[in-house]
Amino acid sequence: MYLEVVDIDYSEHIQKALDYIEEHLKSDIDNKKLAQIAGYSQYHFLRVFHNAVHLTPADYIRKRRISEIVRHMETGKRPIPVWAGDPYEI
Repeated sequence: MYLEVVDIDYSEHIQKALDYIEEHLKSDIDNKKLAQIAGYSQYHFLRVFHNAVHLTPADYIRKRRISEIVRHMETGKRPIPVWAGDPYEI
């Protein structure tokens, strides 16, 4: 009996999770919801996400929120003191 190696492309599934993260950066985002969106169990999702993005979902979300804060500060859209109460929680 021979086992056939199947090369699965996870990119479409992970992209769905990344799209959800982008749309909900100001909200609470949990791994259970992301796994559901990607169509995987939480355990499998965490492994696949980390392999694809090289970060855990929590680290990716944190990094994206920080980059949004920096972007807004650099463009001068909002004064720095306002950021203390911003919904982009780190």
